[in-house]
Formats: sequence, structure tokens, C-alpha cells
Amino acid sequence: MNTYTQLIDKHKGENAFVLGAGCSLYFNTKEPLFSKLHEYGIVIAVNSAVLADKKFDYWVSNDSLCRRWSWWKNVKKGKGIKVVRNSWLEFKKDLDGFLYFKPRPTSEDIINSEDVGLCYCSSVPSSIDLAIQMGCKKIFILGLDHTDHSGKDHFWQLWPSNLRPSAHPPAQGPWHQQSSLFPIHLKAYKALKKFAKEKNVEIYNCNPKSKVEVFKKIEFKNMKKLNKENKMEKIKTLMTLKDGEYLKKIKDYNHKWGVIFSQQSNSYQFYLIDDEYYIEVGSERRGAVPEINKGGFVYDVCADPQSKEEFRDKLIALFRNRIENELVSINTLIKIVNEDKDMGIEKIGIEEIK
Repeated sequence: MNTYTQLIDKHKGENAFVLGAGCSLYFNTKEPLFSKLHEYGIVIAVNSAVLADKKFDYWVSNDSLCRRWSWWKNVKKGKGIKVVRNSWLEFKKDLDGFLYFKPRPTSEDIINSEDVGLCYCSSVPSSIDLAIQMGCKKIFILGLDHTDHSGKDHFWQLWPSNLRPSAHPPAQGPWHQQSSLFPIHLKAYKALKKFAKEKNVEIYNCNPKSKVEVFKKIEFKNMKKLNKENKMEKIKTLMTLKDGEYLKKIKDYNHKWGVIFSQQSNSYQFYLIDDEYYIEVGSERRGAVPEINKGGFVYDVCADPQSKEEFRDKLIALFRNRIENELVSINTLIKIVNEDKDMGIEKIGIEEIK
């Protein structure tokens, strides 16, 4: 049996977005920010939330009746990792590449960090538990409502009738049966909140009108502000660094580093990748370095600084500029570098520092 344990600490320090299937998810999908979720962290789709993001990074479920829904084909086609409860093992011939988890051995209101397994009373608690164990530091939950909207209880019920998924019964119990289990779910959420605090993880419910009061509530659009605040903390840290401590901090942040070779000047430049931003932090030589000015990127931070203090000031200013203007992502810059034949710049290596 391939178990979920191979995912432990896989996303250390990253954000996670857990997509529940409540009606509020329908309104989240209408916001421009929703289409950019993958730029901010990993996406964990829960059950029918696969319909909201078919490019999910992870899909999680406790309920083997999912196989009776028309959206099951989207799960099978998805390139993300599928994680299901071990009760699904009887269907393993149809679950190529799926990972399995055992329920935690404790009751819903207790989580022991030493135990192997995930919360089991519902798929959203399972997903939050997984995100914590994968090392995510901020978890944003969408579609966690515990209430209906004008008689509708799932986001896709707000779609036109001809676009809604179908199922072969029995596939889902009536709303009164589902809602009768909410008190048990709340016990799991309270236990997860304690577990998250133990692991120094922040959890946010992105539905201010949710009936789940356990986690701090925020407007979905304010997720970006929280991430900016996180980057500003890194700026403050950089301001206090002494000579020779940059590489140490890169390792502490579990970031990535890259090397770009310039054929024009026969030299190397070294880049720190801060989430989705490239920051030049060193050069093999003094003097001017090639500039990449497409998409708002201009790298002259190390162009013969008069002092280390000046270098640090320029680095901090570049951080602030990237944060305030939200410029293009890592993948865009890599594409620019790969295609920039005129400047003769060739990307020769990017690897993750564990």
C-alpha cells in the first residue's frame, strides 16, 4: 500500500489552499485571485471541489461514493496526487497511483502528533491534517460553510442546471443528514487548531459568514495581504544579516537558488528565489552585470556597489518593489531567460536546497 507518509514535510514553509465544496466557493471562484492560487501555494481539492480546480496539486477524500459522480473522471484525469482513506483499498484496481491514509487511532477531538494517520470524520479535516503534516505554514480554507445558501449546500448547485454534475445513487445523503454530523466535525477542527499551534501553523477560514468559528476568519481577497506581511518580515530579517550569512538564511527559508551564465561577459550571477521573485544576491566579479528588463525585471543590485551597506539597501529596495508591484512569477522569468537570445543569457541550473 502506497501511503501518504511519503508527503510528510514535502511542502515545508509553503501555503496551502484547501477547497471545500460549500456554496461560498462559488463566489470565491468569481474573484480574479482564484485563478492565481497556484502562484501562492499548493491547492488541495476536497471531493467535488475538483470541479473548481481541475489542475489541483492534491485531491483528498474519505468517501468512496465519490466514484458514483460524473466528476470522478476529473479526479482520474487530474495530474495531481490523490490521497484517500484506506477504506478505498477494495477499489485499488481502479486507483492506480493513489496514496492511502489510515484514520488516526484517537477520537475526533484528540490529535497526537506522534501518531501516523489523518483526521477521518470528513474530508476537509483530513485535508487540513495533511497540509499540516506536509509542513505548510499558512492554510487557507475555502468553501467551509456548515450552512446552506438559499436552499443550496454545494457550490456547483449554484450553476445552471445543465452544468451541474450528476450521480448514480446512492451517492450523497440529504442535507439534514450531512449537517447532523457537523458537531463531530467541529471537534476535529478544534483538535486541528491545537495541532496547528503546536506546529506553528496558521489556519484561516476564508468565509466570514461560515458557521465554523474555530479558525480565524478573513475575506478571501485579504489572503494576498497576509502573504505580503510575511515577505516584509523577511525584509526585516535581511536588514539584520551580517556578512556571509545570506546563504545560511537561504537554507533556513528552504528557498531555491539559481545560477545564470552570461556568454557576453563570461561570468556567473547568483539569484535567490523568494517565493515568486528572483533577487540577485551575488556575482563572481565586480562591475556591471547584464540586465533583464522584460516584465519589469532589472537586476543591477550587484553592479559594483560602493559598500556592503549600499548592497543591502539596494536588495531591500528590490524586495519592496517586487512586493508592492506584484511583478511576474518565477516561471515567467525562467521563460524570459531561456528565450533571451539577444543578450546571450543561458540558464544552466536551478535546484532546491533542502
